[in-house]
Amino acid sequence: MTRIQVANLGVLRQADIDLDRRVLLFCGPDSTGKSYAATTVFGFYRVLSEGTAALPDLSEMEPLVENLIHEREIVRPLEECYLEALQPMLASFGQELQANLVTLFGTPQERFAETEIHLRCLNPPMARAHLHALPLSLQRMVDGVSLRVSLDWHDNQIRWVRSGREPNPRILRRLVSNIMSEFISWCLSGMVRPAVFPVERMAIAVFGRDLPLQPESLVRRAQQSETPTQTYSLATYEHDRLLERLAQYLDDRGELADLAEEMERRVLRGTVRISDVKELSFVPDHGRPVTMMMAGPVVKSLAVMVAYLRHMASDTDVLIVEDPEMNLQPEMRRSLARILAKVANRGIKLLISTHSKEIADEFSDLVLVGSGHPKAKKLIRRFGYREEENLKPEDIGVYLFQGDRADSVPVGPGGFTV
Repeated sequence: MTRIQVANLGVLRQADIDLDRRVLLFCGPDSTGKSYAATTVFGFYRVLSEGTAALPDLSEMEPLVENLIHEREIVRPLEECYLEALQPMLASFGQELQANLVTLFGTPQERFAETEIHLRCLNPPMARAHLHALPLSLQRMVDGVSLRVSLDWHDNQIRWVRSGREPNPRILRRLVSNIMSEFISWCLSGMVRPAVFPVERMAIAVFGRDLPLQPESLVRRAQQSETPTQTYSLATYEHDRLLERLAQYLDDRGELADLAEEMERRVLRGTVRISDVKELSFVPDHGRPVTMMMAGPVVKSLAVMVAYLRHMASDTDVLIVEDPEMNLQPEMRRSLARILAKVANRGIKLLISTHSKEIADEFSDLVLVGSGHPKAKKLIRRFGYREEENLKPEDIGVYLFQGDRADSVPVGPGGFTV
């Protein structure tokens, strides 16, 4: 279980969020820190996708280093080595994220003077699901000392083979740290690709072709100024970049194209089009094509999401949506929640930040139905819930933001209450 722990971030004094849930739902009124938390989670996944954190101190692997001084070949359990390196790597990612809050939020450094961000792996067996992403072998050399590792999936073992001249502990520590960091960075960066939909998405949908946004790497180089040079948050830049990338996938029908069509049918009641120059348009079911400038606010809010689901979405993505209820009527909100639940059940991790009671209640009902609660049959008859929409209590983490903290909300077979 990987958790991100945040303290003193904007209005948010404390939050402890379980990142291993298939769905994360941040609920609560305005100015309670939902956007701060969602942006921080986005920043974490952005760091993972870039794989640029500094090499960690793998002191827990010191026994391996000592053994390699005396033995040229050692075999150890694969998961044991992975987990010994995982927590230091997560700590390194957390430090990278905290060091780049200025870029992430596009605000001055003094806003984060007391901010603390920590990443924890609290339930190591959860890492088993990630091991398949590791490369099969890797070899590195420093000062004439060579260290090669190879993975044996059948026996769940990792083999370390040393060659070259006799090493000293400093060189072996460097080699072990380099190899394990590269293994885990490879694994983690291959797992995730954040797709973020901030509240600014409506403006980007309308003016994306003309906006002078230049996406900036989350990693700030030493020669860069400490004062942020961008006007917007990194999520805003990244959403514009997503629209730009979509223009390159127009000939591709993605894995979730059917859900894009369902969103058009049930929520937008028309078809979204995108050109190869980032220009969006909309064709109503019973009307003539219109530009995004002339389209309704519901279309402006969801057009890029429809294009993303149709052309790009894959099960390595993390979909982060802020205020999905923008401009939607209550019935549309419930329909959108059911479609997003299908997105999650197709393998995409989902984070929703919302003020909407309808969206929260709909996800609660999906848990109730998915758990086989006695009330499920009545809800199925009334609303026509389908199996592909259902969720289990263990699938979803719900957090209520109120005052200056985020509290985890219990989720059971009867759903949850916020």
